Amino acid sequence: MRWTTTFVVLCGATSALTGTRIRGAFALPTYAAVCLLGIAAAAADIRRKRLPFALTLPTLGIGLIGLTTQSVVEGQYSDLFRALGGGFVVAALFVALALAAPGQLGLGDVLFASGLSAPLAWLGWEQLLGGMLAAPALALLLQLILRLGRRQGRVDREFAFGPLLLLGWILGLLAVG
Repeated sequence: MRWTTTFVVLCGATSALTGTRIRGAFALPTYAAVCLLGIAAAAADIRRKRLPFALTLPTLGIGLIGLTTQSVVEGQYSDLFRALGGGFVVAALFVALALAAPGQLGLGDVLFASGLSAPLAWLGWEQLLGGMLAAPALALLLQLILRLGRRQGRVDREFAFGPLLLLGWILGLLAVG
């Protein structure tokens, strides 16, 4: 319970900070909604080790609808095409990873990564690359910590990947300058 509360507080604070970094009347509410859905999905993943479709699918949908609306209002579609392309590439990569290592990544992880990657790609390729690479790097660090804990007699546990995806997304947002 304590971890979830800490995670929500950190995400809320980070979301407020990113409000100064996102441009566009439709983009800002889109990022806020994706962040709130992401917090709920990450909390569910922590509790159940499962990302619910009821949260991951709307994350993808709201992101795409909001960013499409922003692109239409601005009349500039290059950001939208980058977001669609980035989201598709990340989705394909995560599907390949899920098929290569059954039981490690599920469809919820694939949908969640896709839903988070499109808004990152809308901001730029650097944000997408940084945000999506941060999650596996954090997972590796967490796995090393868990293995060290097991050597000291602590129980080695599985961990949820959704919160790490969200944390990577937040790091990608903070990289916007």
